[in-house]
Amino acid sequence: MYINIHTHANKESNENHLRIYNMQLSDTTALENNCIASIGIHPWHIPQNYEQAIEKLKTIAQKENILAIGECGIDKLCETPIELQIKLFKAQIEISEVEKKPLIIHCVKSYNEIVELKNKIRPTQTWIIHGFRGKPQTATMLTGAGIILSIGEKYNPETIKNIPINKILIESDESTLSIEEIYQNIAQTRGIEVAELENEVEKTYKSIFKQNITTII
Repeated sequence: MYINIHTHANKESNENHLRIYNMQLSDTTALENNCIASIGIHPWHIPQNYEQAIEKLKTIAQKENILAIGECGIDKLCETPIELQIKLFKAQIEISEVEKKPLIIHCVKSYNEIVELKNKIRPTQTWIIHGFRGKPQTATMLTGAGIILSIGEKYNPETIKNIPINKILIESDESTLSIEEIYQNIAQTRGIEVAELENEVEKTYKSIFKQNITTII
C-alpha cells in the first residue's frame, strides 16, 4: 500500500492508497466528505483572531477522521512575527497532546528551534517534519530527537541514503508527480525495491498512528 502522509489533493483513500488530506480551518471539504485529514494553522496563515481560530481547531481536532494536527510550525522566511508563530505552534502542540494525535510540522530554517522545543516540552505524540529536504547532518539531529521525516518529490539524495528507514514517511504535498512515482524515486535513490519501501513506511505509519489501516479506508 502507498501511504501519502501529506497531500493537498482531496481524494478518497482506497485499498492501494492511503491519503491524509492537509486541511485548513476554512476548508470544510474533508469534514463534509468524511475523508481522513490533518488540520492546523499554518504559520503563513495565522489570522488576526487567532485565539478564536485555536478554539475552532480544538473542536475540529476531536473528530475521528482528523488523524493529525498540522501542518503548523515555524518559518523564518515568512512575514509573521516569530514570537506569534511560536505561540500558535505551542498551542497546536497542546492540542496534539490532548487529542493524542501526531503533529505535522512546517519548518523553514528553524530546525534548531523545533528540536529545542521538543526537548523542553517532551511531547508524548510523534512529531513529523513534512517535505524534508535537508542535509544528512540535519536529518541526524532531527531523527536523534525522535522526529520522523516525511519526504516528497524534492530531497537530498545523501540524506535518503543515510536516514534510518524507520524514520521515513512519504508525501506528495503539492507535487504533480503521483505518489507511486515518488516512492519509486526514493526507493531507487536508496537502492532498494519499492515493495520494501512500501512495507517499511506502512510499519512506521502503524507505529505512529496506532491504527489498523483497513479500518479507515
